[in-house]
Amino acid sequence: MNQIKVGCCGFAKGRKEYFRLHGGSDYRHQYTNDELMKLSKMIDEEAYVLFNNIAMYDDALRLRDLVGVK
Repeated sequence: MNQIKVGCCGFAKGRKEYFRLHGGSDYRHQYTNDELMKLSKMIDEEAYVLFNNIAMYDDALRLRDLVGVK
């Protein structure tokens, strides 16, 4: 099974989550909808997500649509 690789800070209750995604196996990786769905389930109420891969803009827009942010 594919795992989504994320760098994440430690966080405590009441603090915002921070996810930094470097592109899976390398920076050219474009996240699949399945990987983004797994990430969306990890996000609590509010989080910062930083994509650091070539497809970062497209990946961010697809994640935004999956979590329902306008």
